[in-house]
Amino acid sequence: VEVLAERNGKPVLVQQGRVMAATFHPELTDDTKIHERFVKLASETGGAKKLENRNSKNETRRTKSEEPEEKSANRKVKIGR
Repeated sequence: VEVLAERNGKPVLVQQGRVMAATFHPELTDDTKIHERFVKLASETGGAKKLENRNSKNETRRTKSEEPEEKSANRKVKIGR
């Protein structure tokens, strides 16, 4: 595990391989370095492209008549999105 940032001698931002973890919300700061590192990491590993491909494969539109139905108390209940 690589410690990327510390506070009071304790790790607050770490990375192992392509996984990053933080004990704070970097989006609440004005510093964009953490986001830049995350975007670079995702682009190097193809993470953004994999996610985009997965989303496009799973993207199907349903009409109301195609929505799944669930039986409850001997009656059919439509499950909406």
